[in-house]
Amino acid sequence: MNKITIQLRQHTPLIHFQHDQTGATLRATEVKPKLDRFILIQLGGGNYQTGLEKAKKNKWLIGDTTALDYKLRFFISEEPVISEINDVKTDRNTGIERTKQRKEDGRIIKDLNSYPLYFGNLDKDIDDNSEYKRFSFLNESFAMELFTFTQSLKDYIETKIELTSFFVQNNFGSRQSKGFGSFYIDKSDKRYKNPVAKYFFTIDVSRKSNWLDLFNTLDLFYKSLRSGINLKNRDKTTLFYFKSLLFLYFKSKNIQWDKKSIKERFFNSQLKQQITDHHNSDILTFSSPEQRLIKDLLGLSTNESWRSYSATVTKTNNNIDRFKSPITFKPLRISDSQFKVYLCFESINLDFLNKSFNIEVGNRGTLPLLTPADFSVDVFFQWILKVENFDIQNHVASSFHNHNNFRILDKIYQQLRKNQNSNTNVR
Repeated sequence: MNKITIQLRQHTPLIHFQHDQTGATLRATEVKPKLDRFILIQLGGGNYQTGLEKAKKNKWLIGDTTALDYKLRFFISEEPVISEINDVKTDRNTGIERTKQRKEDGRIIKDLNSYPLYFGNLDKDIDDNSEYKRFSFLNESFAMELFTFTQSLKDYIETKIELTSFFVQNNFGSRQSKGFGSFYIDKSDKRYKNPVAKYFFTIDVSRKSNWLDLFNTLDLFYKSLRSGINLKNRDKTTLFYFKSLLFLYFKSKNIQWDKKSIKERFFNSQLKQQITDHHNSDILTFSSPEQRLIKDLLGLSTNESWRSYSATVTKTNNNIDRFKSPITFKPLRISDSQFKVYLCFESINLDFLNKSFNIEVGNRGTLPLLTPADFSVDVFFQWILKVENFDIQNHVASSFHNHNNFRILDKIYQQLRKNQNSNTNVR
């Protein structure tokens, strides 16, 4: 028979735009193009174009397209659990908050607006199913069927393509790089293999139906890498502070942090006061003639709300309006109370390096900043995981060591150091 059947299991919720339709789960229209590209890269020995030429020569393509000649279908035996829980939305006309609750199969799933890594519903009407996205989750394993009349293509996929590698590298739906929409081959399938990655760590969660612990921890870890963390209470007292590790890395290269450059240009009086208030902290005082747009290497944010300054910072480049994070979180549940998170890296697109962005705050003028000329996520991780470069005990002030955020991050970075030499990277 010219088909391959694989049992899959869902590990994290899929943010689905067609949640109101029956059987809203993985879509072949999203999975197949990714799988096609994965197969063609493997066929080309790591080069997509080479793989495409080989597939064309083998007559494995559909007509003059770049699509491989097979069909993909999913067979599920249950209706996905769809979130619509504790939805709190302010009525646009009355200003009154409306709360909606619903239980699915006796369990409550938190609404997306509770999650720190998703913002797409903030301005959407909760009653408009065409706009308001929700979680979709399958509790049971299900089948993915790959069917083709081309026997040689089927044989190649079955014998040469490591489908476990495809699924460990890819999530699906919205915010997939942040760990949503994680699927993996089920342990009951003969193709199942434990994922292999250079960087991974575990996260404890409080209960099986609650992913908030997982995504709050991923958000915390991501911020520790990219923007840093400055957690304050309502009285503006700092509860926890963690300097960005990107800042630390580029400081070692004598390159000035972009936030410092922006403050110098647009908020200089506030910067001077902060330097006094925070006892000449290096993230405020470190200066260099080499100034670059650093933070956006881990994901471009074209509009940033600087709330404490009552300002919006915009970054524009005529040819670049989007750049997703080169780090993908791949969470897999390993028990009712624990996830293992694998980190998958992509190379930074050369079109994003050494490119000029105009930084603006209202009509106060423009600050041009270039992105760095080169950057490797793997090299960055190798650097920060050397204790002589980054030691969390010294990086975080001792006054914050009793905070839960410190304990969480300390555990993660200890695991990353321990695990980094045990396997090879998945990309």
